[in-house]
Amino acid sequence: MARERVGSRAVFDAIRLVDGRTLLALGETGIAVLDRAGHLTETLSVAAHALVAPRCGAVVMALVRRAG
Repeated sequence: MARERVGSRAVFDAIRLVDGRTLLALGETGIAVLDRAGHLTETLSVAAHALVAPRCGAVVMALVRRAG
């Protein structure tokens, strides 16, 4: 991923997984996956404004706002 300016993306929600990774909901942009050190490891092309996960962390549900 190209070097970006700090604060150039809106983060709508964040959730820490049981393995220490963090998911960031970036709205229509998708989901960013950060490792334990906070480094971006991958991006998912799934729109998300909120993230919901059970305590076991086996599954994460991405919620998105839509007009209408």
